[in-house]
Amino acid sequence: MKNILKQFMMITIGALTVFSCDYDDSEWDKLHNNAPDPSASYYIQFKDPTGAASLTQTVKLTPQGLQEISVPVVVALNGLPQSQDITVNVSVDASSTAAANMYTLGATSIVIPAGETAGSTTLTSVLDNMPIDEEITIALNLDAGANTAGAGTRITYYFLRPEICLPVPGDYRVDMHDSWGDGWQTSTGGGGPGIQVTIDGVVTEVTLASGFEGSAIVTIPDPSYSVSWYFPGDWYGEISFEIYDPSGNLVYSRTAAPASGAPLDFEVCQ
Repeated sequence: MKNILKQFMMITIGALTVFSCDYDDSEWDKLHNNAPDPSASYYIQFKDPTGAASLTQTVKLTPQGLQEISVPVVVALNGLPQSQDITVNVSVDASSTAAANMYTLGATSIVIPAGETAGSTTLTSVLDNMPIDEEITIALNLDAGANTAGAGTRITYYFLRPEICLPVPGDYRVDMHDSWGDGWQTSTGGGGPGIQVTIDGVVTEVTLASGFEGSAIVTIPDPSYSVSWYFPGDWYGEISFEIYDPSGNLVYSRTAAPASGAPLDFEVCQ
């Protein structure tokens, strides 16, 4: 009985050993299908840990202004960490549609420190030189010599600068009227808020507290990056007003009619 169990265990171990070797060969072939140098002990390829290369990266408008695109460029080691630094050369591929002045690459050589498995640099947009509403591509190649992997040696990033309205700064005049002559009743029959202007997150309000008409000035600072106007409503249908930009041009007007609150659909852009 012991001999039978011993033979069974030897057969089982042998089968597992054969399976393990077959699995390793299969995975090796998948990753290194371009047959890199068989004497190399490790291989280098790009990684995309943040998913930056899988989506179009867009210039954002923040209260501090337009925000440049910035993405990590990561090269990774497939294999055991090495006892010395590894230097990987990175170059821009000729297929890129971005001009050289539309981006900056933090380094053209990325170092994977000894004992580590990855190194990185940063790819950053130069939005002042980017076209508006036109996607650009920046394709990068890596070269690690005999240690270059058979796959993952090119990565492409997609940058976009959408058309963004930067508001014209200055004094905007709001001429306000009430046909009944008792001031504005906006969201309630007893009053309510006035026109609300949100400038980079800060709210300014103007209203006609009493009488038939009045004017107010809304000052948009220079620089400002985001402006929105909101009218809270016309309870009795008595309210009308006009808004003029800093040059005196009429940019919005409203005639009296009952209405609920809604944004004012206009922009004055640089």
